[in-house]
Amino acid sequence: MGLVAMIIGELLAWLDGPPSRPLPPTHVPGDAMAPILERGQRVRVRTLTRDEPLVGQIVVGRGPDGTVVQRVTADTIDGFILAGDNRSAREDAGPVPRDDIIGVLDLRGSRAGWRELGRKIRAR
Repeated sequence: MGLVAMIIGELLAWLDGPPSRPLPPTHVPGDAMAPILERGQRVRVRTLTRDEPLVGQIVVGRGPDGTVVQRVTADTIDGFILAGDNRSAREDAGPVPRDDIIGVLDLRGSRAGWRELGRKIRAR
């Protein structure tokens, strides 16, 4: 029974697409995501899974003026609309094609990172 469950699990994982993997850390290039993410802050990034990016996720992408770290606000036919949370430093990017989305912000394995992010979101 255990072998069958393992095979089924592996099959489902294979059908779901390749797993995401870590990418080299990057630095937040601007103030668009302040106060949640500050300019120059180092963030961990992982590759996209087949179903990502999702609306609401914070992604690293290639914008017209270089690298952007922004939230996905919409999924359109032309690409993803990205926008910063900081209304005063609004540096919207979009539509950005999926091929220009480098990865998704990854805080897994970082309890301190999740706590700090949660504290900043609640303070908004």
